[in-house]
Amino acid sequence: MTDLADATAAGILIGAGFTNRNPAEGSDYGQALDRYRNNQQFRQLVDEFARGLGLTILGTPRSGVVLAPVTGSVFAFRLGDLRMDNTEARMLFGLAMLAIAALAYPRDDTLDAPGGQILSIKRVEQFVRTSIEPLKALTGDADTVEARVRSAALAWDRLPVFKPKASQPGPATGCTQRIVQDGFELLVDQHMANRAGARLGEGRYLLTDRFRLMVAEIAGGEALEALRRVATERGSEFAEG
Repeated sequence: MTDLADATAAGILIGAGFTNRNPAEGSDYGQALDRYRNNQQFRQLVDEFARGLGLTILGTPRSGVVLAPVTGSVFAFRLGDLRMDNTEARMLFGLAMLAIAALAYPRDDTLDAPGGQILSIKRVEQFVRTSIEPLKALTGDADTVEARVRSAALAWDRLPVFKPKASQPGPATGCTQRIVQDGFELLVDQHMANRAGARLGEGRYLLTDRFRLMVAEIAGGEALEALRRVATERGSEFAEG
């Protein structure tokens, strides 16, 4: 029978997953994470606790527990939740996120290796441009992911690659480099990426294991697979300069 201490520890573990905190050694979170990894009975308790909340646990890398909502969960994230001006803006943002995933992990076997991938805004933007023709050929009825990605590819092709800001470095709103930057910054907010910093050059991001686990969860969609094929076949074209 489950005791209150176990239930509390399960709640601590799941709650920490919402905050994306790193588990400090010896902390309540760290201890609960160790129990999840090593105690099958406790792991089953946590998994059932999460399932009741409409969540699934994707993994427990060094950065902590990684949660994902199941279909229909109140915790499910939708592009419509983003504060964007219109549907096209949300579709373009979604395309950028798929491109980051495909370029970082172009094959299933690349999802097995822990550790971060470093990508730049320019590299991802160039990758999407090169992928426009295959994306325009995607099949799918209206309101499918494939149809939205198809429309996003057409819209991407119409936008300029870069527009300078009036008084600051970096891309301004209204260009595709800015769309990619916004995608990376959302991943930073979700602890799925870190800014690489001046040492590696501005506009570069280090993707974390959290992002890798999320990509493994969504792998298989036609749009993502089309991008992964381009990344696999023409990956050398997107090498960093």
